[in-house]
Amino acid sequence: MNPKQEILQILFDASVFTGNFSELARRLGYANGGRTTIERIRSGSSELSDNKLSMLFEKLHDEYFVGYDDMENIASCVAYGKDLYHQLREAYGIGKDWHDTAFCVIVTEDYSALPKFDAKLAIGLKEMKLQAPDIYYGVLAYFYILCKKIFPYTNKGKKELKRQMDCLNELLHNMYPGSSRAYESALESIKINLSDEHLTILKLIYNFRVIIRGYTDNDYFENFLREMGHLLDVGDDSFWIAPGETFSEGCELWYMSIIPTKSHNHGAYLAMRLRAKSQSTESFELVEAYNFMFIIDNGCYVLQAYDLPAGEIEYAQFAYDSVKRLLELNFDESPSRNFNLPAELRCINHTSPKGKEEKIWAKIIERMLKSQCRNFILTAVNSSQNSNVEYLADYEIINVCIDRKSVTVTIDCGEKEMTYIIPTGSYPFFERLTPNEFASVVRLKDSGEIAIAWNNLGQYIALNEFVEM
Repeated sequence: MNPKQEILQILFDASVFTGNFSELARRLGYANGGRTTIERIRSGSSELSDNKLSMLFEKLHDEYFVGYDDMENIASCVAYGKDLYHQLREAYGIGKDWHDTAFCVIVTEDYSALPKFDAKLAIGLKEMKLQAPDIYYGVLAYFYILCKKIFPYTNKGKKELKRQMDCLNELLHNMYPGSSRAYESALESIKINLSDEHLTILKLIYNFRVIIRGYTDNDYFENFLREMGHLLDVGDDSFWIAPGETFSEGCELWYMSIIPTKSHNHGAYLAMRLRAKSQSTESFELVEAYNFMFIIDNGCYVLQAYDLPAGEIEYAQFAYDSVKRLLELNFDESPSRNFNLPAELRCINHTSPKGKEEKIWAKIIERMLKSQCRNFILTAVNSSQNSNVEYLADYEIINVCIDRKSVTVTIDCGEKEMTYIIPTGSYPFFERLTPNEFASVVRLKDSGEIAIAWNNLGQYIALNEFVEM
């Protein structure tokens, strides 16, 4: 069979585009007989010409914004995922929870819970994870879709979808309880999926793949930022205002802090919109927080903005003038559709200010920096009603020691220093932890637990898991 037809046969049979072939034919612009072409591909009853197949791929690309390589990739995920599901169902398909156990076994690579798990299958999965991680995580995504019988094209399927997606997130969170970034990212992804009026299995495979990999691949977020995120030449911490903004009650100041990677040129930003509560220069409160990623790809300059609490996303074209220190944002709709982001932001040069107003802002910023900008920002973050984390500025982590056996954290509690220790085997992210990673003491608002948080890694560990020395 023509490889193109084989790919389409797998995708159509799995209903990755629609749940109804008449609907698919209509969306692809075929006339009344269009369904016949799709059915012939699905059944494999006859070979179609390469020209017809190429035209069909073009129609799919135009309608679903997916290229040939991506369709080939997803077809592999579907084929391997289906085979994995049938093998495990045949061996273990007794009881309603067999698929959760099987999913956990594959993700953790701890096969003791399934003693009959085929050794060759396990080796194959491990090699796939190393050689083709996109396909490997797509296989896990489609395996989960089959296990939960997810079908987003019916009213019943849409109603069940939130519960099924929440189950996936909770299952992974129970396996990796300290992965706060992965958990929050999954919540955002779930919200975006549920608000999508044209949700498909194709999109779910992409999104489930990201959710699973976010938990299980220690370097996933790091590599993503290194590949995609471009940094502006304004330093690790920068302060921005709308051009012409003067300091007064109600004025806004933007604080952008790099989410660092191992590359000096790539990363993303935590962006905070701060608003002055009064004429006092230290009376700022956090209004909104975002993740900003500046992406430069094939001459396109795109800002991707995530609203952290709401899990919404917005894109804008951007241009940055390094001489004027001016960032311009151009949205599809004007003004910003979702977040009311400004069309322009100017970075304050607080070390060499020019003009009366910039000098006033520079003094405010220098005062913040001298009074420990970190504590000021943490206080602003704590004022947000949307955050589940309260940073305890009175507790400072003064030392982190890492060796082969343990991680030791020393905290300045004001009146005395306290030292806590935990085995390095307790959490996978300890493998890439360095003493230089910024850590802080936090309180989780929903549970009241005190925890140690490695903010840039998106990890936290409850203090009661440590042993006091």
